[in-house]
Amino acid sequence: MGKYEISRYSSEEIYQLLKEEILSLHLLPGQKVSENELAHRFNISRTPVHSAFMRLKSDGLINIFPQRGTFVSLIDVEAIQQVIFLRIHLERAIYTEAAEKWTPEFLAELDENLQQQQAEVDKGPSANAFFAVSNQYHKLFYEFTKKQKLWTTMETMQFDYIRYRKLSYSLPSTCIRKLQEHRQLRELVQARDYDGIYRFVPAHISGEIESLPQESGAFHDFFCE
Repeated sequence: MGKYEISRYSSEEIYQLLKEEILSLHLLPGQKVSENELAHRFNISRTPVHSAFMRLKSDGLINIFPQRGTFVSLIDVEAIQQVIFLRIHLERAIYTEAAEKWTPEFLAELDENLQQQQAEVDKGPSANAFFAVSNQYHKLFYEFTKKQKLWTTMETMQFDYIRYRKLSYSLPSTCIRKLQEHRQLRELVQARDYDGIYRFVPAHISGEIESLPQESGAFHDFFCE
């Protein structure tokens, strides 16, 4: 039986696997990727890999250069700044609405998530693990205010921001600071401190982009010039 007959991977599965490897930084910005090597890895023909590459290119996650090869895209700071601008204005409104309508059950969900964040910090956070619980914390607000479709839309717009945040979370000090800020947000919401929420959001959302380049030059090659 040939390798193409026994493959268990579809083009959709290849796309999802490669996207996750890029967003988790298993495949690093600027790293070369090969259709032939991936076809061999997944025991499939090049056709589904090529289809996955076309979707990743459309997402802005890879760049294809004729005669040179295919590379994981570098992180675009300008794209991150635009996502930050959008998130600041959107999440000010979402957190304010959550403050107006919070229930004990919602606060309990936040507290449970904060405990998970603390657990990750205590055991020495990995970037991907802390990102997962941190991201879920924000998602709880979108779900509580019935803005799930906005959350889904935002997720498709912020691939560069996701990678940037995970680089930032590779610094333990960032995870500790974010946990503290998430606790502060929970208290602002419970207190219905609308002015406090308004002031809090910009610093919280844009904090990583201000701190990472200053704290570590090790990631310089991951960014667009």
